[in-house]
This record gives sequence, C-alpha cells and structure tokens, in this order.
Amino acid sequence: MPDQERKERVVRIYKPAKNAMQSGTAGIKRWKIEFDNQQRWENNLMGWASTADPVSNILLDFADKEDAIAFAERHGWEFVLEDPKERAPKTKSYALNFAWNKRTRKSTK
Repeated sequence: MPDQERKERVVRIYKPAKNAMQSGTAGIKRWKIEFDNQQRWENNLMGWASTADPVSNILLDFADKEDAIAFAERHGWEFVLEDPKERAPKTKSYALNFAWNKRTRKSTK
C-alpha cells in the first residue's frame, strides 16, 4: 500500500453495541478502530464483494477511548469518534410480578 494512501485513512473509533439476541455483555466494554472501506467492487463471476484494500478487514481492539485516539493520532490517521449511547437500567423487582396494581402487573395469559 502506498505511504500517501495509508496516511490519508479515516478510521472510526467506537464502542460496539450490545447484541439484542444475547443477555451477556462480553465484547462491548472495549473500544474498536475500524478502517473505512475503499476500493470495493462486486465480483461479476460470483457476486461477492471484493476489495484490493488490505486493511479494510482489520479491526483493532483497545481497553479505553484514550488509547484508541492516541494510536490513531500516532499513525497520523483522521478519526471519527462515536460515543456510545448509555441506557439507564430500569429498576425491577420480583415482587412486581405479584402486584395488584394493573400497571405493574404482567399478564400470564
């Protein structure tokens, strides 16, 4: 890869969202750097997406946001920072399953 093309990369720094199909939180506490996709085309024979860019499939993993930003700045890459949208957890009580209040009671029918 030419040095000029490597210096002009734009990377995305983000914290991945929790998978909606899983209840666990593994893999969402770390920050990731993802490279933008350049030079991508569809292969006419098989219909697959092809690329000549060797770093488009690389995903770098960091413990915190500051490390990821420092790494991108050290390599001279422009970056787009996407802060995660944190949700406030709802307080739930097991006793609410048996409450007489119709707003909090869940039907089993």
